Amino acid sequence: MSDTNDEKKDGRHERVERGKRAVYEALVELFSEGRYNPPIAEVAERAGVSERTLFRYFGSFNELIAGVIGYFYPRVEHYFTAGPPEGNLHSRLLALAELRIEFSEKQGVVARTTESLAHEWPAAAAARFGRIELLNQQLRNWLGADLGRVSNEKLVVLSVLYDLTTVESMRAALGDRTAGAITDAAVAVIESN
Repeated sequence: MSDTNDEKKDGRHERVERGKRAVYEALVELFSEGRYNPPIAEVAERAGVSERTLFRYFGSFNELIAGVIGYFYPRVEHYFTAGPPEGNLHSRLLALAELRIEFSEKQGVVARTTESLAHEWPAAAAARFGRIELLNQQLRNWLGADLGRVSNEKLVVLSVLYDLTTVESMRAALGDRTAGAITDAAVAVIESN
């Protein structure tokens, strides 16, 4: 009898997980369309679940935001944990700029959404803060031996240069020259007095 109950529980668990994935995917589709704070009814309809079911999965929109961030983190984790390539400071900073551009192009929708929702939802604010912290850690790692030349103030400026918002603004203005421009600016900051 317990085997049957375990199978039922496992089946229910799998249905819930499939339902949650459908909600996450629907929400990201809406984000991709520029709908950063869509009504729950629209999210439920797009996911193919009822609003009641959606609220059983998530008690609030904040919990839904936290869930979608957790669901998508494995897709973006390498953009923040990748180690530096071999080479001089300029080549490492250029590779980091290229990595940030790739992140923006391939996975930026969830990050852009956290930016726009950070003022309203604690989960989005926490994700934004976490992304900034990961970027700062990565910058320290990629600077390597050159880190000793970088004051805290310079590190803040470098963090802004490599942040998603700056990268996307520069990409819109400079196109394919973005990585070089970010790199040149970063080197100038590091070498300044």
